[in-house]
Amino acid sequence: MPDVHSTEELPLFPFPGSSYRGPAPLFARLRGERPVVRVAWQGGGHAWLVTRYADIKAALEDPRLSRAAAYAPGAPAFSGLFQAPPGMIISVDPPDHTRLRALAEQAFSAERIEAMRPRVRELAGRLLDSVEREARTTGGPVDLVASFAAPLAMTVICELLGVPEADRNRFHAWVRRFADVSAPPEHSAEGGKKLGEYIAGLVAAKRQTPGNDVLSALIAARTDHAAPADDRLSFDELVALGFTLLGAGFDSSAGQIANFTLALLADHPDAWRHLGEHPEDVPPAVEELLRTVNLNGNDTSGLPRIATEDVVVGGVTVPAGDAVFLAFPSGNRDAAVFDRPDQVDLRRTGPGHLAFGHGIHRCLGAPLARLELAVAIEELTRRFPGARLAVPEQELCWRLGDVNHNLLALPMNLHPQGAPMTTEHEHLPATSREIRLAAYPEGPVTLEHFEPGESPLGEPGDGQVVVRNDWMTLGSVARDQMNPDTKLPIPVFQPGVAMWGRTVGTVVRSNSPLLAVGDLVEHFNGWREYAVGTAHEFFKRDRSLLPGPEYFLSQGPTAWHGMVGTAEVGEGDVVFVSGATNGVGALAGQIARLKGAARVIGSTGSKEKTDFLVDELGFDAAFDYHDGPVAERLAELAPDGLNVVFDNVGGEQFEAAVQVAAPGARFALCGALSGQHGADDGGRPRLALMSAITKSLTLRGFATLHTPDQIEEWNAQFGAWLREGRIVFPHTVVEGGVAALPETFVALLDRRYTGTVVVKLS
Repeated sequence: MPDVHSTEELPLFPFPGSSYRGPAPLFARLRGERPVVRVAWQGGGHAWLVTRYADIKAALEDPRLSRAAAYAPGAPAFSGLFQAPPGMIISVDPPDHTRLRALAEQAFSAERIEAMRPRVRELAGRLLDSVEREARTTGGPVDLVASFAAPLAMTVICELLGVPEADRNRFHAWVRRFADVSAPPEHSAEGGKKLGEYIAGLVAAKRQTPGNDVLSALIAARTDHAAPADDRLSFDELVALGFTLLGAGFDSSAGQIANFTLALLADHPDAWRHLGEHPEDVPPAVEELLRTVNLNGNDTSGLPRIATEDVVVGGVTVPAGDAVFLAFPSGNRDAAVFDRPDQVDLRRTGPGHLAFGHGIHRCLGAPLARLELAVAIEELTRRFPGARLAVPEQELCWRLGDVNHNLLALPMNLHPQGAPMTTEHEHLPATSREIRLAAYPEGPVTLEHFEPGESPLGEPGDGQVVVRNDWMTLGSVARDQMNPDTKLPIPVFQPGVAMWGRTVGTVVRSNSPLLAVGDLVEHFNGWREYAVGTAHEFFKRDRSLLPGPEYFLSQGPTAWHGMVGTAEVGEGDVVFVSGATNGVGALAGQIARLKGAARVIGSTGSKEKTDFLVDELGFDAAFDYHDGPVAERLAELAPDGLNVVFDNVGGEQFEAAVQVAAPGARFALCGALSGQHGADDGGRPRLALMSAITKSLTLRGFATLHTPDQIEEWNAQFGAWLREGRIVFPHTVVEGGVAALPETFVALLDRRYTGTVVVKLS
């Protein structure tokens, strides 16, 4: 009989070969030969692995295998493992767990969750309406993760907890950071800290003003099974429960919506069509997919249990103090329980799976997860019966280092035959609406400086194309183009003539062999609904590189060229980005971190924006330039000096950076917002040239016009970082079409936006 204590024959745990399709292949042999076995953990330490269904259930029912003991001093620790904070409902034992569970179940009842079904279906329908419009507009694939799975799961859990809509994007970033077990521990801890701080504030607000949400219900919940002092949840317990529900309710649900879709489209296309025609078969199909589709990144629940005394598990004695991991995905493939366990049978009945655990720690959110998954699969299969993967399965990208098997993106073709849709027969209006310059402003820009207009629109001439403008970005440089006396080497707008700006759109008519109907193009004929010109005026973009057309309007080429090409940022640099919340600065700071900078500091104009830089973009520090002398703030935050300065502002911030710069520092001079648009900067240059000379500083300006090769290089790198979850595209989307452009531009000049501003034109 094999020695269950020996680890020499086994690879280090977690075993290689785990995927969404199932646990590592080695588990099949272990279930037959060594169902309870001692394994060596990657990074050091040992633990016991339980692989059979019956043994896992027995272990879950045994109070001598303690979750709380995993937090005791001297308890076994395992690198690269997500460990829930102490005090959470999944981290405690009875009697504390019994009381917490009784209170939580009052607010998170199956009845309350079932009552959410119409709302979840409504949200799914709205999201899929948008997905379908995107598919018809672009004629290409859509990303189900970004367009449907993630926003549906995030919206549902946030509405359940009463989280305001404006805060939900921040949650996504914090949850992703918290769940990344491959990053340094402080990275995950920072995400957890931000989540905890926010939920604490939310609990305090709900205590003052309750709403119709689960968090308010948890505050009101009472139990008759405790002493009066313990009959309600404490503040810390409320925060921990909210934390648990938010993290698990979003990440797991979003991941499995995408994974289930992939499993059906890759291996069971006939079942996909059947489920669309027979929604009554969706609930049992969801149960079978929960059994067979593996969410767990290390093939266990990820939560160690500690033997508080010698415990016999599956005939093997686990010594007191040892850690035990329960391999739920392996138990779900146990042939002693499931007939043909590796076969997906969407009509299977019989014993329940272990996807949600068992016993007192059975997943509190199981009813919500089942509801979301069923509604998502029902709506997807009903609306898109002919959907298929847009790329081979082996080309899909997964989030490396996540606690779960989560896709970065799931490109899908939604149309019935899978042939590319075109807009070749799209109706063209007789005229195209546009925005013209009414008069040159002598002071602040107001709506009176713009006027609407229309231009005739017809079929293209030889070598020409007609492009429907879908998205346009606005930048402050357009203010200089409204000044006939500008000193900048840029063309100036003319009164009574349509303005122009950077835009992406779709070719809807083509009379040129260079561009086809349906092609995505970038160009500068914005401020209008349609653009007509020769094919050489438009630059074709590869849709597959980025999540959506608007991403091609990022200021990334400027940030990339300035930070990497001009400032040559590298390992260990201390970096300062002035004006860090505009479209360029927000990306420049992230690029610096990705290129190895030791510390990134940003300046901006409000407390809200400094929080945004640190919490969402990963800056190490940020300050409001209104709060005292800039040089003093920089000296506090960079006591050893600055190595790289990416300057968008000029003025006092430029001078301060020169003062604080370390010898040999490199400056990339991108803009001078402090003196733009006639702002008063004292009427004199402030730069202490002697400091620049004595410190041997390198001051280099750079043009923001880039070659096609530079832009393509950035788009490819940007797309790779986005798929890996390593960068965020901070942008504000404004709806309203061409008519919204003047008001949005005035708001931009008032600095009301964060990141790149993109206006949806079509």
